[in-house]
Amino acid sequence: MTIIVQATTMRGDLVEKARWPVNDLLAVQEGQRILVNFSSRDKNIISYISRQQSSDCMLDTQGNQKGETTVILGFRVQEIRQMIDAKTSKVDSMVIVTPANKVVEAAMMFMLQPEKCDPRFLGMLKERAIRQAGS
Repeated sequence: MTIIVQATTMRGDLVEKARWPVNDLLAVQEGQRILVNFSSRDKNIISYISRQQSSDCMLDTQGNQKGETTVILGFRVQEIRQMIDAKTSKVDSMVIVTPANKVVEAAMMFMLQPEKCDPRFLGMLKERAIRQAGS
């Protein structure tokens, strides 16, 4: 059985590029924590997350391709929906997840849909990059 994981913003808006089919997730419950891996080469977001690390926002550089870092973000399961494909009568589950906190949400939006990212977050990343370049 395929489970579709769909991320939303903390306000509940669907994030277009945040939908992943998962084949090896056997059981999931509302309120459960799920970690999602993203690959990134962006030095600004990696630098920011390296200073914000928590159990919901981490970095991993082991075993990655040269120059890539895995950004691990924590989400909470908000809702589980069962879907039936009318053509095949196959049942799939959709798991709706929300970011664990604002840092996770901002990082996710920056990596998946930078055009919809909070402008304050983009400005803060830009300021950090300028400060780091100057020092």
